[in-house]
Formats: sequence, structure tokens, C-alpha cells
Amino acid sequence: MDYIELLRSYEPKGAAEEAELAEILRWIARFPDTVLTRDCPAHMTASTFVVNADATKILFAYHNIFDAWAWLGGHADGDADLLAVALRELEEETGITRYRPLTGEIDSVDILPVWMHEKRSRVVPSHLHLNVSYLVIAEEDQPLRAAEGENQAVAWIPADRMMEYSGERNMTYTYEKLLHQAQELLCGEALQSEGN
Repeated sequence: MDYIELLRSYEPKGAAEEAELAEILRWIARFPDTVLTRDCPAHMTASTFVVNADATKILFAYHNIFDAWAWLGGHADGDADLLAVALRELEEETGITRYRPLTGEIDSVDILPVWMHEKRSRVVPSHLHLNVSYLVIAEEDQPLRAAEGENQAVAWIPADRMMEYSGERNMTYTYEKLLHQAQELLCGEALQSEGN
């Protein structure tokens, strides 16, 4: 399935996601030729929300633009395989290579405003990220490295202190939604393996 069909078949988790999914699909219908590129004022992005084996820690990077600890991800830049985009960004931004998507499917949809900022001495106007997220589990013992020009540090942070680290209050809903989903999925996996 292409990314549009994946979005159309996505089951929203509540009224907020249902509204945002509908809006994302409207942007895609209105700008089919540019919504995967930065030429569109609202464009597709893909993120990973990475947890350790028991979802007690989250892998965050300290992003230069946002001046905050945050999840990992980036622009589609023409690539319609949004899972591949998200995983590529995960590797580029952290250096990790041992991980697996928890579902392999879209785990969240969100519209995220990005305010005007400067990047590499260029002004980037305000725009919208039409974001899909994927839950990922990774091993904690891997070496971490910052991505020059993107982030200053990468670290495993305690899940119960996630918002203390982030400081981006507008991300509370999304991060808490994804953490809860990851915990439920990992609990389900543990129960299933005990039953075998």
C-alpha cells in the first residue's frame, strides 16, 4: 500500500486523531504533487518514538532548532515510504543500529506547527508537519552519538520524567499517547511469551 492508503486505513485513537487525520488527508488531496516535499507549506514528516525493552526509558535527542529534548524524525523529502524515512532519521540522529518497529504500522498521526526559525544561516518560514509516528524498541547498550548540525546530545531518559526533559508542552499529548501505546504493546508481548 502507498502512504495515502496506509493513512486512509489508519484507525484514529480518539477524536483528536480523527480530526488531524482528516486534515492531513485534505492537505494530501489539495497538494498531491508537493505534500511529500518542503515546497508545500504543510508537508509529510515521519518520527520514531523509541523505548527500551520495558518502556521505562525513551531515546531522545537534544535538538538544536527546538532547544529541547525530543523524539527523532524528519522530512519525507519526496520519499513515500514513511517508515523508511523514520528509521533512516533514527539511525542518522542517534547512531543506533539495533532496533525493531513494534508494529511496523503507523502508530500515531499528528499535525505539528513549526514556527519560523533559522537553520544553517537561512530563515525557515513557519509551516506544518503532517506527521506519522512509529513505535520502536531498541537495545540500551548501543553507543550513541549526536548528529552534527541536528542535535547536541542523545540519551536514554526516564519515561516518567519525559516532560521534565522535553519542556515542549505542546508535545505532551503526543508523547504520552505514544508511551502508553508502547507500554501496552510490550505488556501484551510479555504476556504472549509467558503463555507459549
